[in-house]
Amino acid sequence: MDRTRKDARATAVVASVFLVIALVGFTPKYFGPLFSGNYLSPSAWMHAHVVSSLLWLILFLVQPLLILRKSFDRHRLLGRAGLFIAGATAVTGLAIQFDLLPITPGDAGNLGAFTARFVGGLGIFIPAVALAVVYRRRTAWHLRLMYLATMSLMPSPLGRILIHYVGIPLDAAGPIIGLINIGLAVALPIYDKIVHGKVERISWIGFGAVVLAGALIGVLLNMQGWAGLMTGE
Repeated sequence: MDRTRKDARATAVVASVFLVIALVGFTPKYFGPLFSGNYLSPSAWMHAHVVSSLLWLILFLVQPLLILRKSFDRHRLLGRAGLFIAGATAVTGLAIQFDLLPITPGDAGNLGAFTARFVGGLGIFIPAVALAVVYRRRTAWHLRLMYLATMSLMPSPLGRILIHYVGIPLDAAGPIIGLINIGLAVALPIYDKIVHGKVERISWIGFGAVVLAGALIGVLLNMQGWAGLMTGE
């Protein structure tokens, strides 16, 4: 099996896991209440964001399957549609965050979650998608950048799994999610080394970006000015 097919197969497996995590994570507070008619949206953008995010996760699953089937024309066509899906995911995600401001003073859990979604979520997703487009003809980099972009969406459903299924408080869930995020990022160079015997440079760059984002989150959360900006005080 050549390198591209190995990477495509691994990406498809990861994409399936990510999709299941998203569906499970958002069931208690979104899908469950929505289907029972009891859902109260905190933002007018919520439904659009959920739809665009799910479409992105489905895209992330379908694209490597098209590579495995050698349906390259469909892969490229779907990739163009993916730009609009990515844009909708980013715009609606930003809109929701602004709708949730200001944060209640002293609410450290939500302040941490809000900061993480801005810096470690959208702050990774947007550049990773942009670079994936730039390096679309460099398949190894393109697939890894798509992984990084999609990985950046996972802390939110993973956090909900910890909170609603495991019973971990929001304040404690934040640091755990940070460690999981670093684990997902370091999985790239580990995969490269085990499967290919050599780590792609973009895998190290992606890992470094995730670690840097985590450090920046920590710095911001210890800045009184940042807390004041988010709480409106």
